[in-house]
Amino acid sequence: MLKVKLSNKELLSCQQAANFRSMLARASGVTNQRKDPTRTDQELDLVGIKGELAVSKAYNTDFNVFEFGVDAGADMFIGDVALDVKTTKYVTGTLLFKSVESFKSPIAVLCVEIDANTMGIAGWINRKDFAAKCCEFINPKIKNKTGSVCVNQDQLQSPESLWLKTTELRLANG
Repeated sequence: MLKVKLSNKELLSCQQAANFRSMLARASGVTNQRKDPTRTDQELDLVGIKGELAVSKAYNTDFNVFEFGVDAGADMFIGDVALDVKTTKYVTGTLLFKSVESFKSPIAVLCVEIDANTMGIAGWINRKDFAAKCCEFINPKIKNKTGSVCVNQDQLQSPESLWLKTTELRLANG
């Protein structure tokens, strides 16, 4: 797992962005993929933004936590490769989508919250491999099926191999 430390300034920006993103999304009728009923929308937005920022720092991409809008399946780009960043507060958590069809980007990256300042990039997977490997997600807290699909961390490729893959694609495409 690749660990990414966030500065206090970055954490404050994430908190401010999460507050606004939560208000904007709820006002637009967009709901979170809540699988843990004990967490608020704002908490879910905060951990998601922290994961997005960690990925952008690790792969040196342009990313601004204050650029808002309802995403269309991509949170950022490495070169021309779109990434969907999924984040969980559970260090051993899974990469989770509402359905196979909701995985729209070519690549999804899983981040986990290690502590308040540290995020871990657990790995990545492409859409085709996700569709082949995913199974129905059962919430471990309540032992219920959720209708969502997931892959475990051991089914992901390493964070380092994402850099290699996106560099190969960038160089091949000019």
